[in-house]
Amino acid sequence: MTRKLTLLLYFMLYLKAYTFAAYQSKIRSTWTVEKLSLDNEDTLVNGKKGIGLNFSSDSGYVIKKDGLHFLLSVMLTDTTNSFWAQAKEIDTIGKYYRNTESGTYFVCLIDLSNKFDFETHLLLEIKVDGTVIKSVRYFHGNYSCCWNNYYEGFYKRNNYFVMTTCGTGSGYCKSEIYIFKEIVPQNTQKSISISYWSSDGEDKYSLNLSSVIEWKEDCLFVHYTLEKGKLTNNSLKFKVKKTEKFKIQYLLKNGQWEPVEVNNIDKLGI
Repeated sequence: MTRKLTLLLYFMLYLKAYTFAAYQSKIRSTWTVEKLSLDNEDTLVNGKKGIGLNFSSDSGYVIKKDGLHFLLSVMLTDTTNSFWAQAKEIDTIGKYYRNTESGTYFVCLIDLSNKFDFETHLLLEIKVDGTVIKSVRYFHGNYSCCWNNYYEGFYKRNNYFVMTTCGTGSGYCKSEIYIFKEIVPQNTQKSISISYWSSDGEDKYSLNLSSVIEWKEDCLFVHYTLEKGKLTNNSLKFKVKKTEKFKIQYLLKNGQWEPVEVNNIDKLGI
């Protein structure tokens, strides 16, 4: 009888823990969807004239002193209990490009406020006088593990602008890109995976995906290299045991980048 009661007690505790975990997962999922829908596009700042940014050329960089001043002036960030102290006043926190078609500027700035408990990036279309035309927020999976600094993930190729976001996890970092000519919310676009690292630890199964992009008008060829192996020497060396190379063509259809070789998508292992 004692053994049966003990087993029953363990089962009830397990069921309670499982139910609570499922409930928490649902809350987190709902929170994410709500945050993306509510905050992905900061339309309230549209039309506001900010101060602090000076566009001296067709492209350039923004330091914290100027960028933070601008974001505060249009109420897109907050320094209360934030991570802004991690960046020095002269650190580069953003980058801008002039849109030759409209004459406006596309600006990417990191937001180190505590609004979402982790850093996000803001994409803005701004007139030369500082007036905000559009503001969109891009989210990473927690922190931007695939960026080496605050600004490198935003760049221009040919006539397109590119925004990089990162996925994070235990022993995992993934990067994917959004390619566009006009700034639109992140959740209205399809991304293209370009790299990831996944490992269970030393002497465990590990994967490394890298790529080279061949840019063409309304067409991309992404040449992938997928390496499979193990970490050795105190996790300092990646010993490759198998390498696979393949490519995927992406075509621009109805404003979305669609893969042509659907079968090769499975090879990404994502």
